[in-house]
Amino acid sequence: MRRLLYILAAIVSAACMTGCFGSSADPYFLSYDENALQVAGVPQFSWDEKTCQMSFSRDSREFRVFTDTMSDFYCVKMSTIPTSAGQSLSCDLTWTTPDDISTRSGMSFRVEQISPDGTVWLWNRKEKIGVIVQILE
Repeated sequence: MRRLLYILAAIVSAACMTGCFGSSADPYFLSYDENALQVAGVPQFSWDEKTCQMSFSRDSREFRVFTDTMSDFYCVKMSTIPTSAGQSLSCDLTWTTPDDISTRSGMSFRVEQISPDGTVWLWNRKEKIGVIVQILE
C-alpha cells in the first residue's frame, strides 16, 4: 500500500511539473510594456526610446526593433499578422547576442496578449522565448 502511495505521489508530481509549470508565458515577461526580447528568462534587448527605432511591414509580416547604430536588434518574420490572443503562428527570429547573431527558423509562437495600441506579446513555450512587437499603421 505504501509503495502504491509513493508511485501515485510521483505521478501527481510529474503531472504538476509538466502541466502547471512552463505551460504559459513568464509573468515577468508579460509585465513588460515596451518592445523587448527575452530568451530563457534573460533579456536580450530592451527598448529605449532615446536610442532605438522600430519598423513594421504588413506586406512581408516583418517586425524590426533596433538601436540607432544597428549594433543590437531583433527581427521577427511571421507566417501571419497576429489578430487575437491565443492565436498560434510560425516565426523566424534573428537577434544579436553580446558576441554573435542568433537565428531560429520556423518557431511556433502563441499570441499571449494584444493591447489596443497594437503591441503584441508572443511566447514560445518550448524555448522560453518572449518577443514583444508593435503593429505600426
